[in-house]
Amino acid sequence: MKKKIFSFLLAICLIIPAMFAMTACGDDPVDPPASMEAWDGTTATVSAPVEGVITIETAEELAGLAAAVNGGETYQGITIELACDMDLKNKEWTPIGCGSSTSDDIIPTYSRVFRGTFDGKNHTIYNLKVTTFNGGSANSELAAGVGLFGHLFEAEVKNLTVDTARVEGHHFVCTAIGYSHKSTIKNITVKNATVIGSYGDSEENGDKVGGVIGYAATASEVEDCSISNSSVKAVRDCAKVIGWLSSTSTNTNATAENVTVAHNSGSAPAGYEKDGRNITDGLYNE
Repeated sequence: MKKKIFSFLLAICLIIPAMFAMTACGDDPVDPPASMEAWDGTTATVSAPVEGVITIETAEELAGLAAAVNGGETYQGITIELACDMDLKNKEWTPIGCGSSTSDDIIPTYSRVFRGTFDGKNHTIYNLKVTTFNGGSANSELAAGVGLFGHLFEAEVKNLTVDTARVEGHHFVCTAIGYSHKSTIKNITVKNATVIGSYGDSEENGDKVGGVIGYAATASEVEDCSISNSSVKAVRDCAKVIGWLSSTSTNTNATAENVTVAHNSGSAPAGYEKDGRNITDGLYNE
């Protein structure tokens, strides 16, 4: 009898912490989870890797990851794992990675790119908003993409959902990954997003705008990405999933459901034309 009571108490001791852990990580069956990590707009220092892995457990740490990458830390050889569903609360987000577009294997000295592996572990990020980080002209520090991630270089991003987003910018605009160079992007799902590319500060006329990825550049691999219930609008080079897929990159198993694509034909600054090239109702341009 004592053994049975001991076993029962032991089981309770194991189950209760597990229940709290699940709640902390936003595994509540409510959609979105009522108890998921909510961002307060601040950043927290990302922990050191343990056996090559860093686990992101709070929205503040996710913002800290963006700050670290934009400060020059590439996380090359490191895997970042998301532990929880997170609500960014429609606070202004700064993309993870910024800098000029990349040619061949050269990273300009002013580029700050993500070079690691980011595994969302099938978690969801809710309420993403990027409207003040507009991106700049092609050779400026702020030229890289506008979205959750700005600039990937020889990186991998996988197993992540972004639900409810508003992203606006001038160049390489998207929900998930703005600019990808020699990188792998797998199993990314976007829902309920509004993506807008507008006239920029030079020749960058609101181009390479996609619902999931802005520009899948040199030798990037895109697989199993999808978007639903969303709208995408740009001056040129705009599509449902990938704004522009380079000739050396690949895309497989992309899907789009209830997604509209439109030309952003608003009034242009002096010297611009209302472009409208490569605005397609398809999955991508190339």
